[in-house]
Amino acid sequence: MKSHKNIFLQFIIIFFIINISLRAQTEITGFFDLVSYQNLVTKSEHNFFINQFELDVSYAHKTHFSVGSAVAFNNQTEQMELAMAFVHYSFIDGPALHPRRKETYDHSAFLFGKFDMPFGLDYLSFASADRPTITQPLVIEKTIGGWNDIGIDFHMFNGKFKFDIWAVNGFRDGVNLGGNLRYTIIPSLEIGFSHASDFTKFKFSNEWINGIDLQLNSKVFQFQTEYLWTKGIYEGAMDSMLTSDMHHGV
Repeated sequence: MKSHKNIFLQFIIIFFIINISLRAQTEITGFFDLVSYQNLVTKSEHNFFINQFELDVSYAHKTHFSVGSAVAFNNQTEQMELAMAFVHYSFIDGPALHPRRKETYDHSAFLFGKFDMPFGLDYLSFASADRPTITQPLVIEKTIGGWNDIGIDFHMFNGKFKFDIWAVNGFRDGVNLGGNLRYTIIPSLEIGFSHASDFTKFKFSNEWINGIDLQLNSKVFQFQTEYLWTKGIYEGAMDSMLTSDMHHGV
């Protein structure tokens, strides 16, 4: 009887330690916004509705391995959808870090799953939590359209240089291959170049997008700008009506 009590006590202690460990390494965040709407022209009834809702859960394990996931509310279908689900495996040895859209420490890593594509500059600010009360810029809406995709990404940050290369589903049938290269000219000035091309059956399918971006950061203000131009891609999908047309935006 005494041995059973000891085993039970050990089980409780182990469970307590594991529970504390998981709580310490698991992070839950999220946001939502409430919109008040009334059409003054038609004098329709006043309505409140949820515009966006997102719940994020991340888990950091030891030094190399972390997981991120998010579910978001689609107010058009009024359903919850999977927004992100990815594994981040870093090759460096260091403290366990929770995955972020913006990674600022030097490392090299693979990213597997469903994630926001690191194309250009504005992917860091898709969510309304990062841009409260401000809609997505028109140049983003009419080109990559808040690009979120499924595939694999390899990235390396080393001092002034940062780069990503990826293979994901892309804008049509096949695969999208692309990359992002960033260079910090001076501590407050960074320039970036991005490119992505669709391939179908191992052949270039003539849909692509390029981008150049610049950001200047100081203690007083922040300036950001980017120029995107595409062929055959419109609003984050294949441009079925104007496949030979070019689209430019800044």
